[in-house]
Amino acid sequence: MLIFLEKRKFIIGTFDYVINFLLAKSKQSLHSKIVLPCSLHDLAMQNNKNYQSFYENIDYCTNDSMLLTNYLCHKYKKQIERVYGPELMLEILNKSQKVFSKPKHYFLAPNKKNMIAIKNWYQKKYPKIHAFFDFLPLNIDKQQEYLYLQKIILKKPKIIWVGIGSPKQLELASWLKKHSKNTLIICVGAAFDFISGNKKQAPQWIRKNNLEWFFRLLTEPKRLWRRYLVVIPKYLVSLIWKNL
Repeated sequence: MLIFLEKRKFIIGTFDYVINFLLAKSKQSLHSKIVLPCSLHDLAMQNNKNYQSFYENIDYCTNDSMLLTNYLCHKYKKQIERVYGPELMLEILNKSQKVFSKPKHYFLAPNKKNMIAIKNWYQKKYPKIHAFFDFLPLNIDKQQEYLYLQKIILKKPKIIWVGIGSPKQLELASWLKKHSKNTLIICVGAAFDFISGNKKQAPQWIRKNNLEWFFRLLTEPKRLWRRYLVVIPKYLVSLIWKNL
């Protein structure tokens, strides 16, 4: 099922339905598509005039938030499951072997440590499926950045994984979408860190009980305090106010 939520096109339903929908669309379309497992932080950031154009370039969103998932279940009275970025990534990596004759993945990481971790994990898990790995150096100018992205396009991957965090990953994905064909560009934020074991992931019971934000705040307070204590609460208050 496709719905529009906060101006974005969301695929909602069971986890398997969403994964199969994305793979089918990727196989059918000649145009590149951007997919974002969408968090409350993304919904809060999308109206920022500095990032609005990047969010407008997204083709499909999934509900990467238990609070959002519970809201959608209540509103549509049907089975809707959370499509969590790391889980989406693992499932598409597994299923792409059956869907595409020669799946080719490209992983764009935020730094060298992250890239090495996801590369080591991937080569142990999928030794027979070819993939490319790179990271985006800090403090490079736009021209150098575009040269890095051009390297990705020249490899002609079927699926590009951008694990850099929003809104930067959406800026990169927008450029990649414009300059590529028939490519699925999936922005998965911290998924590389969680999957490779680079960062501790919240236990399943914490994720299911809407407490993942608190776990992440405790593990990375300096980086995430503003997101969870200012940006998202401000967005939720404004949303409630608009719907009174």
